[in-house]
Amino acid sequence: MNRRHTVRGPVERRPAVERKLTAGADVADLACGCGASTILMAEAFPNSRFVGYDHRETCIETARRRAAETGVPDRVRFEVASVDDYPGVYDLVTGYGFPLDTGDPVGVARHVLGSLKPDGTWIIVEPRTANRARDGPGPAGCPSTAGSVLVRARATQEWSGTMAIGTPAGSAWLDDVIRTAGFTRVREAALAPFHVVLEARP
Repeated sequence: MNRRHTVRGPVERRPAVERKLTAGADVADLACGCGASTILMAEAFPNSRFVGYDHRETCIETARRRAAETGVPDRVRFEVASVDDYPGVYDLVTGYGFPLDTGDPVGVARHVLGSLKPDGTWIIVEPRTANRARDGPGPAGCPSTAGSVLVRARATQEWSGTMAIGTPAGSAWLDDVIRTAGFTRVREAALAPFHVVLEARP
């Protein structure tokens, strides 16, 4: 893959995405776990429709129960599906802490691209770490790296493939993966002490 560094910018809100969500958008929340992120978005944007996907049935059962308890089941649903085979077409796809857990992150990114509308957006939240291994993760990235190794190294055993590295990767590596999958616009939309938010568009 050719190295193309992500465009860096100040921490900022995404007004175009926010306008869509406020007006009413279709959103897929991938690897949603027990649904916390999906429900939070549904509470913040009542005009939009959200689907949370996770390959673990027990997590989906918990997410459905939480949605009912929270009072957002009219605009949220949860389904069992993997990040590389979920159905539908969306204005926005969100992902927290992936695709490094899978064996084929480029394949996942291609599937995301195919599930986006022409003007859609993919938002990826990843632990902040260095782009080069020799640089080390730095003081802010050490907790993220350590926690990711503990969680992701185990999670990668559930997937087949050749790129399940089990640790955080820098935004430049993720930029390469996303562009290789066919996305043409990738930017570092927000930078926090422990996380980076990437925005990818077709």
